Amino acid sequence: MSIHQITPRIGIVVAVRLAYVQVTRADAYAAAGNVVRLEDGSSTKRYNGRLRAIDQQISLGMIYDRKRIPIATSNWQELQRFRRTYEPMGIDIDKCCCAIHAIIRSARRRFTW
Repeated sequence: MSIHQITPRIGIVVAVRLAYVQVTRADAYAAAGNVVRLEDGSSTKRYNGRLRAIDQQISLGMIYDRKRIPIATSNWQELQRFRRTYEPMGIDIDKCCCAIHAIIRSARRRFTW
């Protein structure tokens, strides 16, 4: 085989592999962490900063119990709307939601338990 016959075949193989990676495996490659070596010699995984920024902008919605009472939400106004429902159950949303907020250090999700 001459070089003129091999070159198109290599091009086809490369094109098929690129299509596979970009079409069927794009999410796996974009979301995968990269191992980064730090100055002290240790290594850690770092993730795509753009994906993390997008993730923080996504609204998480609500999780309800079987009586349609929210038990987790990213919307503080929804919890306040159900304040009178929580009071007979002994749940003070000001105390429990602030405590959970301090533990997880994120305002994205508030739990009523």
